[in-house]
Amino acid sequence: MITLSLNGHPPVTTTPPTVHVYNVTGSPADGGILIVLTGARADRDAAAHAGRLAARTGRQLTAAVAVRSTGFSINALLHHARAQRFARQTSAVLAAPTGDLTAAGPYQSATLVLPQGANPYLSLPAGAVHRLARRTGATTVITPAPVHNAAGHLTPAHHGASP
Repeated sequence: MITLSLNGHPPVTTTPPTVHVYNVTGSPADGGILIVLTGARADRDAAAHAGRLAARTGRQLTAAVAVRSTGFSINALLHHARAQRFARQTSAVLAAPTGDLTAAGPYQSATLVLPQGANPYLSLPAGAVHRLARRTGATTVITPAPVHNAAGHLTPAHHGASP
């Protein structure tokens, strides 16, 4: 916990952001690491944690950016605009923690499309995270936000900012 006091004002207490680590249920132990970034301040801590873990274990790192879906469209122009928006968001979110991610070597990038109404700053839907982890071959998932209703898909490994 950090306490800040400026110019005689009452102290402001802040808590450091937590990093949530999950193991994918039913997957082999030697798979990769998936980090899901949300664009929040805690992304930097989660990226540093994932980079250290990947460097220490030598496992492949995949960085995914959670983007909100606007729904399905059969219009080709709207579909193209949606894909461009996802690409821009992914590039923008990955720009900040790139140094932490590359500490372990090269990494892959992916996009986690969230269902309408999901708020990635509060929690991530377990089903979408689990499907992406299976597609990328990840056995460990690291997120700055907790995974909602993770029972059955993901089991919490430990909480904290150090690997």
